[in-house]
Parts: sequence; structure tokens; C-alpha cells
Amino acid sequence: MKKLGLSTGWQLFIAIAGVALILVMATLVGIRLYFIHNFNNYLSAQETQRMQELAVLIADYYERQTERDEDFRFEQLGELERGGVRRLLAGLSIAQWRESRQQPQSDGLDPLRFSFRNLALYSADGDLLFGREIDDPIQVSIVEPDSGVTLGYLRTGRPQGPLQPIDEVFQQQQMAAILLAGFAALVVAALVAAILARRLRRRVSTLTRATRRLAAGAYDVEVPQQGRDELTALAADINALARTLRAAAGQRQAFMADIAHELRTPLTILQAELEALEDGIRHLDAQEMGLLQGQVRQLTQLVDDLHMLADADAGSLRYQWQPLTLNNWLQEQWPVLSHQAEQAGLKATLKLPLQPLSIKADPQRLQQLLMNVWSNSMRYTDGPGEVELELAQADNAVQLIVRDSAPGVAESAMKDIFRRLYRGEASRNRRLGGSGLGLAICERIAQAHAGTLTATQSALGGLQICLSLPDPGVTSQ
Repeated sequence: MKKLGLSTGWQLFIAIAGVALILVMATLVGIRLYFIHNFNNYLSAQETQRMQELAVLIADYYERQTERDEDFRFEQLGELERGGVRRLLAGLSIAQWRESRQQPQSDGLDPLRFSFRNLALYSADGDLLFGREIDDPIQVSIVEPDSGVTLGYLRTGRPQGPLQPIDEVFQQQQMAAILLAGFAALVVAALVAAILARRLRRRVSTLTRATRRLAAGAYDVEVPQQGRDELTALAADINALARTLRAAAGQRQAFMADIAHELRTPLTILQAELEALEDGIRHLDAQEMGLLQGQVRQLTQLVDDLHMLADADAGSLRYQWQPLTLNNWLQEQWPVLSHQAEQAGLKATLKLPLQPLSIKADPQRLQQLLMNVWSNSMRYTDGPGEVELELAQADNAVQLIVRDSAPGVAESAMKDIFRRLYRGEASRNRRLGGSGLGLAICERIAQAHAGTLTATQSALGGLQICLSLPDPGVTSQ
């Protein structure tokens, strides 16, 4: 038994929600790292401020010591250990502090404010006076108040986390706020993912139903097109496919009806003539044999044309490509063409350019195209009339043009000229029309030569068919 996987809706939800989850988690991690970095910088700034205040106090103490003893040196401060510094700070007179630094009235100095985990004192030459070496330290200079000379340096370790309980509380509050914001973002992302997944599932389901109907042969599909995304483009493609399949189905039905009509006429004549011979109404003489053979030839021609058109559609017609100078080639074809025009009571004219035009083509297939187009003009042009064959070069293409005189073809019918089994006269009488496949075959031959075959109104009052082939020297294979 085939196991069913997740539905499309769940797949879309998991995809959208999964991407949102990854983005939210990445954002939270980034925010957390950014917060920790900035929080440590904030703590470092606090430590620097405390160190600067301590440096001021030490410089002030040094200045008073030198006033009492001119031989007092800064290096003697090395005798003060960490506890000594606290005693030094505790022993400082508030009045002396206010007098020397011009500070406003305060309640006193809190020695605990200047309590450091690690503290080291260096002379101006970099000699360690007390404390120990510190990795990644914060350093401030101890400057003599009057002269501005650097007396030494203070160093302490750079904070890597909260220093005071209040710092720890603040950090925990910020982390809780970040996690809460992340959870809210995840909930919103899940809701948005559910809405989007539902909407996308509906659209995909509509497309799926449409394709299934097309596969079942129902070509009346029309998928709603909303938006400008890829699904809308797919819906437009499905609608275009449905229209194409509807048109193809209609053409197939019309083609089958046309084929039945084309076969029915000669078969009906053959059946009637054979029954007349069987009943003794007609006698099998030369005239009767000619009539029967004519209907058989029409059937044979129709079958041959159908077979050739099928080969052309399948791309199995063989072509023998070779260089061909059209001026000389048309002059070779002209005697046969002009004789056909004379028999039809039409005046034939050949127009050739002065310069030779050469292409690469299959002479036999090109002759077949020309004869079909020429025969079409012979069949439908009223006599006395005229027909014209012209070779020209325009728009970087070689053009072979056949134009004839009245009657013409209605502009609305021009698009049907190359349709299979189409004839200009409504009666579809075989006395005038051929199999109705000649121009359709010509169009396939033109396409095989990388050319185009177009029908327009003729300046002579009839129909003009123009074969446009690529520039001379272009290989069409």
C-alpha cells in the first residue's frame, strides 16, 4: 500500500514556518551577541570612569606628598598594596578633595567604589609598581594636575560579565525581554505561515484540478489569474494550453469531417458508376473507364497528399541541401509554368533581378512548392487574366512572389489560406479545387527552409503568395 506523505498545505506551512523560525532564531542569537557586546562595553566604560577617578585621587595624593617631601618619588607608591590604596582613599580629607578638585559638597568618598578585582600600578616607564600583569586590560593615565606630565598608569581587567548584582539583574531582564520578543515573533510567524500556506494551497489545488481536467480531455478550463507571481504565470500558461487544446480538438474534428467529405465524393461517384454497370444501365467503354480512373486518381492524390503532410508535420521529409542560383533555376522552370498559364488562358510574366541570387535549398522540394502555388493560381484565376512570377531581394531576404489577377480572396479568409483542406470557393467543388492540402504542404516546406510563406492581396487584383528565404549564404538545415 502506497504511503501518503504530508499534504501540500502542511508542506507549505512547514516550509514557511521553518524559514521564519530560522530567521527568528538567527535574529535572537544576533541580538543576544550584540547585547552582550554592548553590555560589556558599557561595563568597560564604567570601569574606565572609576579608574579615571582613582587616577585623579592618586595624582592628588602624589602632589600633596611632594609638597611635604621634595624627595618623594612616584615609584614609592608601589609600597601601597590594594588594602593600602583603600586606606589611602579612606584617609583623604573631604575638604582637601573639594579644595583640590573644585567638586561640589558631598557626603564623602566610598572606598568600595574603587574596589577592583585586579588592579595594577605602573610607572611612566612601564615598570610594575604593584599588582600583577593583566591580559586585555583597561588602562588610564595618572597625570600630574599642574604640569600635565604623565606620572604612571593604572590597569584593571576588562569586564566579561556583570560586576555588581544590579548588573546581573539588568542582564537577566534584557535576556527575558529578548526571549519574549522572540516567542511573540514565532507566534506571529506561525500565524502568517498558516495564512500564506492556506492561500497557496488553494491556488495550487485550483491549478491541480485544472491540469487533471485537461488530462481527462475537458478543455473548457479557465483558471482565475490573480497577482503577478509565478503561480499566476502558470495559471496563464494553463489557460493558454487549454485554448490551444480546444483549438486543436476543433481542428481535429473539422479535419476528420473534411477528410470524410473529401473521400465521400469520389467514393459515391465510384459506387454509383459501378452499380450502373452492374445493373446494365451503363456499359464499360473507354469513356466510362476514364471516369472511373479519374475518381481513383483523385483518391490516390488525396491519400498521397495526406501522407506527405503527415511526414512534413513529423519532420520526416528528407531534404537534399545544395547551393542553388534562383535566377537560373527559375529560367529552367519557366517553360513548364508558362505553358500551364497559356492552357488556362492566362498571360504569364517572369521578373528576374539583374544580380544573381543564391541560396542553399532542396531544388526538388522548392520545385514542389512553386508548382503547388502556381497551380493554385491557375485553378482560381479567371481568364482572360494574368499571373506573375517575381524574384526579388528585400529586407535582407530573398523573396519568390507569385501574384495573380481576379478574383481575389477576402481579407478575413487570408488566415485560412494555408489551412488543411481549405478552398476559396464555398462549394468545395473538385472541378476547381484540388485536395486542399497543397498550400499546407508548401508552408511546411518553407518552414524547413527557415523561411516564411505569406498571403496578401495582389496588385493585379487577385492573390499574392510570397516565399521569404534567409539571406544568401545562410544554411537552412
